[in-house]
Amino acid sequence: MRAKGGHEDYPDPKLSGHLDWDRIGAIASRPGQQEAYKGGVCVPELRGVMAVEPRRDQQKDYESMLAHAACMRDNGVSASPTRP
Repeated sequence: MRAKGGHEDYPDPKLSGHLDWDRIGAIASRPGQQEAYKGGVCVPELRGVMAVEPRRDQQKDYESMLAHAACMRDNGVSASPTRP
């Protein structure tokens, strides 16, 4: 994606082996950059990476999100004002 797609800041995979979808999404949210999210000119390479990406444990992900939400509430985030 850096060489073929022109995305100089396209991220390397994380050490866990997962793609850094947050950073990829940030690039793709820029005007005219949607192809970054789809892999653009590098579709075969992106499919190859996704095929070997480790499987996620949905139960562990869910428990982690619950723990994060509880921590946020315990630290007063639910009491903070919402902003538009």
